[in-house]
Amino acid sequence: MVVRVPAQLSAGTETAEAETTDLSVTGCAVRTSAQFPPGTEVRVTLRLAPGQTVNIAEAIVRAGHEGRISLQFVQMAIDEQRRLSEYINAIALPIDVGRPRRQARFPIEVIIVAVAGLLVIFLILSVITRIGAPAR
Repeated sequence: MVVRVPAQLSAGTETAEAETTDLSVTGCAVRTSAQFPPGTEVRVTLRLAPGQTVNIAEAIVRAGHEGRISLQFVQMAIDEQRRLSEYINAIALPIDVGRPRRQARFPIEVIIVAVAGLLVIFLILSVITRIGAPAR
């Protein structure tokens, strides 16, 4: 899900500022000037809101290209995972929220015209079948 959240990445003694461009409970993509090669283990701190952070104890760099790094979360405390999950659920909108549901309703005019057309067809068929019938 496209979510922009300030983040901090740490690997050994190197620390870098970043911003998420995509975020889920299992990983994220970030923009950063730092260059961590694929396979690097990093610690990630996500600043969800003032005073609200999520600390990922271990994430693995899966890919990096032109200032963008993809991370897979490997280890985080249960409380941190719950806080991240609640944050994502709070900002995510179900697909159909805000969209009016379409009802398969026809305007009354369409129904009247359709019924009138059926009556005309019925009358024409009645007349045709009586013309060919022998007189009594």
